Amino acid sequence: MGAGTSKTRVEWDDHATTEQSPTFATSANNTVVKSLTFVNMYNLPNNGKAKKNITQAAAAMIEGDKCAFYSVGFAGVQDTLWDKNGRHFFHRCTIQGAVDFIFGSGQSIYKNCDIQMLGETIKRKHAGYITAQSRALPDDADGFVFIDSLVHGTGKAYLGRPWGNYSRVIFCNTNLTNVVVPMELSGPRITDDVCRSWMLWKWI
Repeated sequence: MGAGTSKTRVEWDDHATTEQSPTFATSANNTVVKSLTFVNMYNLPNNGKAKKNITQAAAAMIEGDKCAFYSVGFAGVQDTLWDKNGRHFFHRCTIQGAVDFIFGSGQSIYKNCDIQMLGETIKRKHAGYITAQSRALPDDADGFVFIDSLVHGTGKAYLGRPWGNYSRVIFCNTNLTNVVVPMELSGPRITDDVCRSWMLWKWI
């Protein structure tokens, strides 16, 4: 437990591989984290100047089961939050990035979360990607569900692109501001079956 997302920050700048780069990683079940921020500094602008070439640099990797995060910040540019495996709950969390910045095979709920697109960190006129979910088989239970959340920021971003043949992301009662490109899907592996299972829009 930290003293707040702006007061307690854990920072690192590794980027060699996705597996090696996370500032924070947990494989333990029943992990609970509250009131702090994990940052991977590698791709973030230096003195206001965006880096020419960004790469994977995760702020967190979570693969334990039944893990919960309350008022936690995750900051990076590419591959910020690796929601790798397991059942996870994120409540009032802030997740920042620009390219595939929420990705993995987690079976996760994001409730009242603040999803921030950092358009200034990538090349101008290029849209980013918020999610890259990787459900591999139609009977797999994993997927991301965003409930009562906010998607905003700078630049433009697609809601996601599939990282698996049956990727699944649901946005429910979530405020999608004009940062979102008005097209649900982007990616080379889009088929009719993928479209049916990949992205659902729902307002209640």
